Amino acid sequence: MKLSALPKSRLLRAAPALGYSAWVFYMGTRPADSLSRQVNDKVAHLFGFGLLALLLVPALSRHGLPVRRTALVGAAALATAVGGALEIVQRFLPYRSAELADLVADGAGAVLFCSLLYVVGVGRSAGSIDGGRVASAAPASDRDH
Repeated sequence: MKLSALPKSRLLRAAPALGYSAWVFYMGTRPADSLSRQVNDKVAHLFGFGLLALLLVPALSRHGLPVRRTALVGAAALATAVGGALEIVQRFLPYRSAELADLVADGAGAVLFCSLLYVVGVGRSAGSIDGGRVASAAPASDRDH
């Protein structure tokens, strides 16, 4: 699908995640500075990619709220994939290192943050997040089971 074929509202919802991803890649490909040595690396990965997953949720939601479980799972998977891509890039940089533990922390943060979002406000019968109400506008074939 061409970028121009996407609805403008989806592009607007994706903008924060795209911008944050670009910043993560920029910072992840620079030599480590003194601040990054003062913060626990795995905790930074956990929170950084958890935040990315939360930013991806609106971009992956079909109609905004309510948010479907598929958007949460997709956001966690995509945030983890971005972390994996960054680790691959870092493998080829002489001043950075690629670590499987970083990727695990990325995935754990993404899953943790999306799980917390799920626990906080899911309408469990339809698998949507809308403060406990079930959205009836979606056709039955569109609902997660």
